[in-house]
Amino acid sequence: MTRQEKLKMIKNAMIALAQDKRLDREAKKRGLISLGKAYRRELRELD
Repeated sequence: MTRQEKLKMIKNAMIALAQDKRLDREAKKRGLISLGKAYRRELRELD
């Protein structure tokens, strides 16, 4: 899997998580923080 594919996958996961109405606010926050860190890590390694 290429870095671009990983970035796209993480981005799509963040969007899906943010739009999920069944999860409570704290669960979304934890998930988005974790995915955000992964996204930034992959983005740094892309350069």
